[in-house]
Amino acid sequence: MLPPPTLSMNMTIIPTAGISVPTPGTRFGVTQYINFMAVQQWGAPGSWTTSYSAIAYSEDNGENWTVAPSTIRLNQWWTGNQNFQQVAYVRPGDGFVYTYGTPNGRQGNSYVARVPEQSMLDLTKYQYWNAAAAGPTPSTPGQWITGNPAAATSLFPVEQGACGALGPGSTVGEMSVQYNQYLQKYVSLYTDQNNSVVMRTSDRPQGNWSYAKVLMNQQPGGIYAPMMNP
Repeated sequence: MLPPPTLSMNMTIIPTAGISVPTPGTRFGVTQYINFMAVQQWGAPGSWTTSYSAIAYSEDNGENWTVAPSTIRLNQWWTGNQNFQQVAYVRPGDGFVYTYGTPNGRQGNSYVARVPEQSMLDLTKYQYWNAAAAGPTPSTPGQWITGNPAAATSLFPVEQGACGALGPGSTVGEMSVQYNQYLQKYVSLYTDQNNSVVMRTSDRPQGNWSYAKVLMNQQPGGIYAPMMNP
């Protein structure tokens, strides 16, 4: 059970991602991390409001969990932390853990930060991908900016059709990201504004990401959270 910090009244605490990181010297040789959101209010279907997100960790194989106050991201629109209220984790083996964040609900885009594996609980060490920081042309690479979540730019391209209709994958809900050895690409799965399951691929964790491909359209009763299991 996660003991939530007493920051504000919350209806429920919901884990959104988990990852295991090698930690020499500990009993099991790893530390497990869970990112969770604190839901303050439920709204219309696909909409809810969080008060914050944070990380809990375990060094005893998940028997006990401790919430790290240093990782609390208050849902404040002027800080950039509002874009990391729900996350997906990827650890590709380059020394970093990549955190893919979305705002509360299922109406936003996605953003990415990375942090050295042993600094998961230190928000000052997180680096945020800004695709536009180095120049306006697509051929100009962006850069990682340390300690400023407001610098993160949206990852996924948005298509617009006739009369301004949004194309598949324009909004992001319950995202899962992994590196696929067969495809040799990073793969992202999530549900979009049509409640369809869509997929995007990229050669790098930060993109450029492909346009969305619909894998499954809306089903009777609804579908969501197409999580990939490592």
